[in-house]
Amino acid sequence: MNTKTLVPIALVLLVALAGFMVGRQVTSTPAASVVPSTNGAVNASPARTISVSGIGEANGTPDIAQVQVGVEIFAKTAAEATGENERFISAVIATLADAGIEEKDLQTTNYNMWVEQSYGENGPTGISGYRVSNQVNVLVRDIDKLGEVLAAVTDAGANNIFGINFSVEDPSALMDAARTDAMADARSKAEQIAEMAGVTLGDVISVSEGGAGGGGAPMPMIDMMRAESAMDGGNVSVSAGQLAYNTSVSVVFAIEN
Repeated sequence: MNTKTLVPIALVLLVALAGFMVGRQVTSTPAASVVPSTNGAVNASPARTISVSGIGEANGTPDIAQVQVGVEIFAKTAAEATGENERFISAVIATLADAGIEEKDLQTTNYNMWVEQSYGENGPTGISGYRVSNQVNVLVRDIDKLGEVLAAVTDAGANNIFGINFSVEDPSALMDAARTDAMADARSKAEQIAEMAGVTLGDVISVSEGGAGGGGAPMPMIDMMRAESAMDGGNVSVSAGQLAYNTSVSVVFAIEN
């Protein structure tokens, strides 16, 4: 091979080597980074938001009440105690029916019978008798008559009355009002924060509802309940007070600029 053929070959190798080096420099340049946004679009920066919580409350007057009435009897024998208890509880249930309480609104919640011991200086000396307790949960749909109902069952033989609970049969309107109040509270807070930060508040991005106290489903809470019993003349005075329904919301607002 002569020198004339070596020169073109060397020139071709030099051009190929230069192209290889240029390609290495181009591919080693880092690419620009992008950040996907929550809606699937590509953004160079994360979305700006304001997150707040709001609390709402609505008060309403109870329209139904639940109360437990019962009869407790003590007798020397189990048969006597059971029979006497049945006689009185039947009279109580009949009185409730006369007062307009439907059978579907009556439910036996507790029935107990136990032996009572007699004691001497050295301990138990034998059985002194038997005690039977029978309790019925009563739903009163007209709470204006609750006092009359309590007086009537007392006259019929009920000697246990406890657990008066007031509620609203359909609280949906009160819960709607509480949610409206909670959203207004959240927006007011967000507007104040936006103003302090020197930005403009945008649309609502997300909303979630919590319960009273920040967990669970919203539940009614008794704000005030007073039940007084003055047994002179069988009069029973009952005050239902007010019920407060509470809820909370968590809201995320966009920042426009």
